[in-house]
Amino acid sequence: MLKQLLKPISLPSTHKPIVFSNLFLQAFFAMEQDYDNRKMFHIRANGKGRLLGHMTKADLQLATMLHVYAYNGKLEEVPNRHFLYQRMEELYEEPVNKDQFYAAYEKFLLLGLVTVSQDELFGHLELTLQHTIDPETGKIGRLVFLPSLVFSRAFTRKPLALQKLFYYACARQGQDYERNLQWGFEHLAPFLHRYEYSHVKGLLKQAGEMTFAGKPLFSVMRTETNVVGEPKAVYQVNKALMPRYERGGQYHERLPLKKSYKRLLSRLEGLLEHAGIGEYAVMDEGRPMRQLALLLKDKTDSYWHIVVDRLRRLYAETGRFTGNILDTIKAELHDRLSSFLLGTLKQTGLFACLPAEKMDAFCASMRSVPKAAYRRACWAAAAEMRSTYSRPAVYNTLDYYKPSLQLEELEDVLSVEQYRRQALHIGADPEAFFAALHNAYDLLKSKPIIEVDDWLKAEIKRLPKWKAIIDPPIGFDLSFFIQSHVNLQLS
Repeated sequence: MLKQLLKPISLPSTHKPIVFSNLFLQAFFAMEQDYDNRKMFHIRANGKGRLLGHMTKADLQLATMLHVYAYNGKLEEVPNRHFLYQRMEELYEEPVNKDQFYAAYEKFLLLGLVTVSQDELFGHLELTLQHTIDPETGKIGRLVFLPSLVFSRAFTRKPLALQKLFYYACARQGQDYERNLQWGFEHLAPFLHRYEYSHVKGLLKQAGEMTFAGKPLFSVMRTETNVVGEPKAVYQVNKALMPRYERGGQYHERLPLKKSYKRLLSRLEGLLEHAGIGEYAVMDEGRPMRQLALLLKDKTDSYWHIVVDRLRRLYAETGRFTGNILDTIKAELHDRLSSFLLGTLKQTGLFACLPAEKMDAFCASMRSVPKAAYRRACWAAAAEMRSTYSRPAVYNTLDYYKPSLQLEELEDVLSVEQYRRQALHIGADPEAFFAALHNAYDLLKSKPIIEVDDWLKAEIKRLPKWKAIIDPPIGFDLSFFIQSHVNLQLS
């Protein structure tokens, strides 16, 4: 295992250097100040959850991915969370799984590392990275440069403590790669969660042996003692692996557009040009046209022409474009489909996951989705939730007990506990079991006890098996979850 951890790799060449906010990085590491209180989040009905004050590899990957695409601390026009996970899959050779990503995303919101707002008109998300603005200047604070090797499989397979140490070292090193850094063990040990100094030394030794593309990750990594005889780490990031700041350099990636969305914009631009109002396409850097294209997505050709003609008439009458045309179109789209949307949720078993107070917002977010795509997305979402967010319907024989006067009378003449054990053994559905007991109670009115006993034993063997109960975590957003499946249907 150690040989695998120390195995050299080639640097990924497809990614630019990552520009990381130093203020954000400090707030990010500060999440573990409450490491020992073991506060939980993402808690499910079985009581299991995740620790809020514990950093994970998913947290580190999410923070890094957000900085790749953030511009001035924001990510705009994000369709949904799954879209962000897809970006992580593209960046990392070995990304964390979806469940780990969603847990990290929820943690960032709870800790205030990221705030999210949703465009009321189009449903897109806007993510704002907190702790990026220097309060003294009101501008983006100092930036930290990270090499693209952090996306490599070899790096992400290293212990989290080593990954954290490298990120921290890059922040401390800045662009001064000739300076040796020092860190006393009394502070380094809690940061690494290695409370035996021998363990800290072992981890530092491993860090000093890490190589990438044949070059050591740290050009200096040794242990010394300070003036009072306490151990300290002396280290220096290898400048041969580090990117250099270039004035005017572009270090942020733009969130990609799907090919279908590019085709959508191209088609709309052509219609606008044909109608003699091509300037609408470039107004306000193209944002109104992008918003209009999202509204027209999946609408009929005739509807497209009606909307473009309305824009043409408006411009002819006033000589200018106004934003209220989008509000008008939105109002027209909001007068139908609610019964279909909620009825499909009931059919697929997802209706119980939608709080009553969120029904209107849910319907509003799904109105522009084609019916067939929505129906397929709901069935796919239900299947995924049963495998990801579900719990057993039965744990023990108590799940086959329900207070009832009829069943109490049945217990007086039949060994119902024996039937419960039989039902538990074969995994019978509890509701079907209760129905069988009530039928047995009715049979006792006309048949001998021994016949009812034989009938009930045989009937339990024929009962349907229980199905897992969908049990999403607290704060689960059904609309985002279904939207990710809608996107898959439409992609």
